[in-house]
Amino acid sequence: MAQSPSSEVLKKSAESHNHSLIDTNQLESLKEPLEQRASKEGKVIVDGSEYQAITERAANPSKEHLQSKAQALGLALIGASELKELSQPLEAKATKENKILITHDDHKALVNPSIERISELASEHHKVVVDQSSYSELLESSKVPLEERAAKDNKILMDVEEVQLLRQPTIETLEAHAGQLNHVIIPKDTLKELNSKAEESLEVRAEQAGVKLLSDKQYDELLIKANKPSLEEIKQRAKSADHVVVPLEEYNELQVSLEERARQQGKVVVEESEFQHLKDIETIQQRYENSEEFTFADAEDSFVLDYMINWYVMKV
Repeated sequence: MAQSPSSEVLKKSAESHNHSLIDTNQLESLKEPLEQRASKEGKVIVDGSEYQAITERAANPSKEHLQSKAQALGLALIGASELKELSQPLEAKATKENKILITHDDHKALVNPSIERISELASEHHKVVVDQSSYSELLESSKVPLEERAAKDNKILMDVEEVQLLRQPTIETLEAHAGQLNHVIIPKDTLKELNSKAEESLEVRAEQAGVKLLSDKQYDELLIKANKPSLEEIKQRAKSADHVVVPLEEYNELQVSLEERARQQGKVVVEESEFQHLKDIETIQQRYENSEEFTFADAEDSFVLDYMINWYVMKV
């Protein structure tokens, strides 16, 4: 029996005739339909035109294609600018829309705040929070006249100006009230000065005031001398003041008018000018009586003399 050629010999012989040497299994595999072989390898067979269209859509898909595919996957197709805007931090987006981000707990606290938080917020606005029953009581009490409410609390209503005056009274008002209580109001400087003087000895204060301190005995003696001085003391004091002391009878006599004293002595009191006129009359009269020669000119003197005598008599 002839010897079987090896696979290498067969392969070279086939290649010399432009053929390839394959095994039986490989030949069976190659005889399978392409769809079946592609299916085994998880592939499909498409036409060249279809493959070209698929490749084109994969390289340059249209917006509609992408939207349909995204929608099929429960997704949405957005543009780059919209994506950029959506990619911004929430805080930035909220600020842009004049809003803020808060936690769920904070939002819940704002929507349904506690009574403590409400009271705190009310206090910031100088208000208070009261329960409904208290508010009803206040509302009812507000209907009662203020005078009646004040009387129940043993109080009175006062004008604002009157209250202001009581809180900041004028010095006149304070002095009036102090006077009703037998007190006085003095400036602080005066009080300080009085306290300072109170700390000084009596001798120093007396010296500053230009006075002298006396014992009770000395005071009593001076009091007696002032109220019941002796005659000698009175005379000495009068003398030191350029006066004299006279008996009461003599004083009464001195009190008599000059005219009365002159009348008692049979005399009269005349003015010095009048006395001079009388002397002139006496001189004329003497000339008239002693002159042996009487002329018409002398008659004029006589007329003057008679006139003056009559004037004097009428006056007296």
